[in-house]
Amino acid sequence: MKLVTLCAASLAALCAAAPALAETEIRSQAVDFSRSELASESGREAIETRIAAAAREVCNAPGKTDAEVRRLELECQRRAIAEARAKLDARSAVVTAALSAGGAQ
Repeated sequence: MKLVTLCAASLAALCAAAPALAETEIRSQAVDFSRSELASESGREAIETRIAAAAREVCNAPGKTDAEVRRLELECQRRAIAEARAKLDARSAVVTAALSAGGAQ
């Protein structure tokens, strides 16, 4: 089982612009996936769905509802998803190379 870890560090970096989030800690969440999921379009879509859900969770500012906080949450989600996709793409390349070579990784 492989993991991609999402980190909400970008939310912490953006906190300077929103004092309401200044106390926010850096949160992360691992997203599990299997090699076989990387090998199929439906598996990749399932991983992407879990990544998006994890990004919403780690970037959520509970109890905060103003527009600036919401904007920061969405920016955090966008960055977390982009970082996770980059990690996933790197893992996928390794799996694809291993499958092309006829081996297993």
